[in-house]
Amino acid sequence: INVINDPVIDNQPIATQELCQNATPIDLSVIVSGGTTSNKTYQWYDNSTNSNTGGTPIPSANSSQYTPDTNEVGESYYYVVISQNESGCQVTSEVATVKINEAPEFIKQPISSEICLNGTATLLEVEYDKGTGTPSYQWFSNSTNTNTGGNPIDAANSSSYNPPTDNVGEKFYYAEISFDSGGCDKITSEVASVKVVEQLTINPVADAQTICVGGTANEFQVSFSGGTGEPSYQWFSNTTNSNTGGTEIPGATNSTYTPDAFDIVDSYFFYVEVSIDGVGCNTDASEVFQINVINDPVIDNQPIATQ
Repeated sequence: INVINDPVIDNQPIATQELCQNATPIDLSVIVSGGTTSNKTYQWYDNSTNSNTGGTPIPSANSSQYTPDTNEVGESYYYVVISQNESGCQVTSEVATVKINEAPEFIKQPISSEICLNGTATLLEVEYDKGTGTPSYQWFSNSTNTNTGGNPIDAANSSSYNPPTDNVGEKFYYAEISFDSGGCDKITSEVASVKVVEQLTINPVADAQTICVGGTANEFQVSFSGGTGEPSYQWFSNTTNSNTGGTEIPGATNSTYTPDAFDIVDSYFFYVEVSIDGVGCNTDASEVFQINVINDPVIDNQPIATQ
């Protein structure tokens, strides 16, 4: 009876690996030496506990290398038993742990915004859940509403990005998140539009009106261009020909205003401030609406009283 040492595993399977669902794993493999000169047979086992005994043999897993399944989320333990025909010639590998995580997905997408020139846009932000490894971020800008083919933005490598608003126009932004381990595919966010419009500008007002005492002026009306959002109006009266320092007129909060009748000869001045609730939009004051009130005409020569 010639008694020799059991075969020896020179290279054990990788001890642990953490992967995303359906990612490509590192193969589990062993290199064996020693034992007898007869052929070695391999049987890989799958176990629910971190042990190299009591596992379930994996069908057709009968070589020195095995590719673990990554379809199911969870943690599995693998080992291989190497045997030879001679009695007692057997060796069992250490346990290889394979943890499968759910693939990453976005739980917060970037939000579109419309902003006045040089205003502050809504901060573009992304968040994700699941996956494995350390994330890397890259934001892209695009001229079309799509999350492919964009241009990477220099230094835009965090989970948030503050887009510029110093040029009028519309741009589209999206983020890609990559992972440094675990075989997770990069994920790409939805597209956020950032539309920059001109600041609000009030159009020129009507020329000064001249009316007589007791008369009523024509309705004032104001219009504007630029800006974004819903406008609000406040009319002011003033004692000087200026669109600052006036007195608010209660209830005069529409785009039109008609002053009450005038009983005193004088010049009267009015203006309106227009504000708009869009992001970063300024308030603007109109030019002055002027009303010149003069005396009624006088009959210097009356008709002959009697004849």
